[in-house]
Amino acid sequence: MGKTLLILGVFALIGISIALFAIGMYNNLQNLSLEADNAWAKVQTTYQERFDLIPRIVQSVVAQTDAEKEVLKNIADARARYIGGTTTDQKVAAAQQLDRAVTTFFPIVLQENYPNIKFAEAFKDFRTVYEGQENRIRVERNRYNDAVTEYNKAIKTFPGNVFAGMFGFKEKQLFEAATGAEKAPDLDFGSK
Repeated sequence: MGKTLLILGVFALIGISIALFAIGMYNNLQNLSLEADNAWAKVQTTYQERFDLIPRIVQSVVAQTDAEKEVLKNIADARARYIGGTTTDQKVAAAQQLDRAVTTFFPIVLQENYPNIKFAEAFKDFRTVYEGQENRIRVERNRYNDAVTEYNKAIKTFPGNVFAGMFGFKEKQLFEAATGAEKAPDLDFGSK
């Protein structure tokens, strides 16, 4: 009888240990997922600041030519798509659309033939504010990617991959640069 109780006690202890380990793994995966979600929320906040800030600055700095109106329309469309987006993929696509619109904005501003306004104070202010905003976005994107990488490593490596499958944890998408972002835009300063 004593031997049976000892064996039952060992099995109960093993069962409790496995249950505690499973609970710990679940909580760890849940915490990593929440950290990645929080990091994405911070990216969204900086993008929202950018979407609110840039159109106001652009409108105050740039005269309304047809080309500039098109850029502002693209920025406004990207902002609307971002605000209306319900998934991370939709919001990333809208942010990348804004990246492309802003990339076309700089050559337009720099190509204009304004001999008396070259790098006017308003444009310098815009550039300073824009650079600061872009830096904040870059920092938050990096933090998001760090959090997602930690989470993805946890669900893809043993024993996390076993528990991730059991509990339904899915891989999260890293924030990647837009297609063509590796090529700097051609800027023409009117030197022809």
